[in-house]
Amino acid sequence: PYYLGSTKLGLANYLFCFDYETQKYKNYKLNNFNSVFVTNDTANWLDTKYIKNTIDNFDPFLSVGKLVKAKLTPEGIKLLNSLSLNRPEIIEVEDNIYTFTSSEEQAKRYFSYFLDNIEILEPLSLRALTNYKK
Repeated sequence: PYYLGSTKLGLANYLFCFDYETQKYKNYKLNNFNSVFVTNDTANWLDTKYIKNTIDNFDPFLSVGKLVKAKLTPEGIKLLNSLSLNRPEIIEVEDNIYTFTSSEEQAKRYFSYFLDNIEILEPLSLRALTNYKK
């Protein structure tokens, strides 16, 4: 583990770690733990720049540097303005096309409420998530 962080709204706490089995950085939500202890032990960090950036800009979905581009209907824009839990950060808006900082996991959780009010443009792996009809 590298860091114990919480969401911006303070609704949950997460343990930022490296999973040696999958060789990926992950956040684990601390909802099924009985106790967590912080020690003074130190270790060599492999990717110090990434780890420091993740800690400084903590996001439970590890979205830093990941983008999702989506086209919203007028109803989708209303949903975006009303649903704040797990909402990705808006980077750019041009007409009704929004660019968000978002991991695929965050996009799946958040945009699943939008159904036919959103068309995911990028990444292509997420387009099947929505039922947008042109």
